[in-house]
Amino acid sequence: MRTEVLTRVGQLEPLVEPWDDLAAAPSRPRSVPAWVISWYRHALPRGARLRVIVVWAGDDLAGVMPLFGRRNRLGFFRYQLAGTRMLTGVEPLVRSGTEEQVLPLMAEVLAGLTPTPDIVHFECVESGRRWLEHAAAQWPGRPPEVINSLTRSPSIQLGDGYETWLATRSRSLCEQLRRHSRQLTEQTSGRSSTLTRVL
Repeated sequence: MRTEVLTRVGQLEPLVEPWDDLAAAPSRPRSVPAWVISWYRHALPRGARLRVIVVWAGDDLAGVMPLFGRRNRLGFFRYQLAGTRMLTGVEPLVRSGTEEQVLPLMAEVLAGLTPTPDIVHFECVESGRRWLEHAAAQWPGRPPEVINSLTRSPSIQLGDGYETWLATRSRSLCEQLRRHSRQLTEQTSGRSSTLTRVL
């Protein structure tokens, strides 16, 4: 197996099809490249650096970890998953059956990123602790501490379903939501089969 670290959005385009397949297998719709690449293009925080860890098994994509990094106010360099605070649920992807080989490789590459990580923060990722424990085990020198923290997320109860709920909202909100839905469909055209398959 071989690894690489991609640092530019243009380098991600050739990965779209195999990355889609990785997201579809475990049913991870928020980790599809259509979402993640769009976030990198339009919402990557100013001054942040794109870092995508990729693992190959021969010519087959075996793993993808989409990250971005930036220095915080105290001077520490923090890496987070793409989409943090916007695309909640983006997570690293690994081809089924290759976890034992891929996870340690990803962790080793993560520890060696430039700039060197001071903090690695996975937010709202169900398997986040497992990923970070693998990373800590591969860390050079004294392993870092892995800390869990819980936050509350806002939610709404839709009752009898989305359309019924939508019918109780204002006309302008309904038009706005439908317009955004159409725009999303147009922007992901050609990838809708994968999105449907994942969902």
